[in-house]
Amino acid sequence: MVLATVPNLASQPNRFLAGRFSPKALATHNLDLMSAGALAEHFRRAGLREVEAGACTGPFLLVQPEQRSRRGALASVAAKAWNAASSCLPEGALWDYRLYATGRSAPSAAGEATDVAL
Repeated sequence: MVLATVPNLASQPNRFLAGRFSPKALATHNLDLMSAGALAEHFRRAGLREVEAGACTGPFLLVQPEQRSRRGALASVAAKAWNAASSCLPEGALWDYRLYATGRSAPSAAGEATDVAL
């Protein structure tokens, strides 16, 4: 069994905030994989079977400023307040933040799980 979770930095609010406060961190993320469908397809191309993908948290904001500043500190506090309040929203409201995918590797001829490179 393979399980992966990814933050959805491709959502407009998170892409904007990460671009503003954490551009180096944003550059290290593959935004094309940040949807449940794309993550599931990536698992299938890697040879996994019984693939399932979805979201497991609501519309969270990620603000981790790379440099200390008053704006960054204010944005971080505002994001924490938003995250606390958004936990009351119904599932699927606005955007999904934490995405996941699961899949199984095909057994080898000996019946053991095989290695999978994601």
